[in-house]
Amino acid sequence: MVVEQPDRRSPRPDNAVVLDLDGTERLRVRPPELPEVAGEGRFYVIYPRPSGLVAVVCTGAGPFWGRVDPSTGELRDLSPCGLGRGT
Repeated sequence: MVVEQPDRRSPRPDNAVVLDLDGTERLRVRPPELPEVAGEGRFYVIYPRPSGLVAVVCTGAGPFWGRVDPSTGELRDLSPCGLGRGT
């Protein structure tokens, strides 16, 4: 898995990629659509957990985390991170 440098000129916010062992792209992780957030979210980090991949996406309303669906690349079970808010 790789989190690419976001290209602000591109309308694609999917800057996180899961690769196969040979380096070919398996899927792009898609950030969620958050109607209450102005602007698109961009991925900050993705890391493996025993339960699967966990991703952090940065948005105008702060960071959120969720679990990556390995078959679709969609972010599931989205929750605010609470970083910088004393939680």
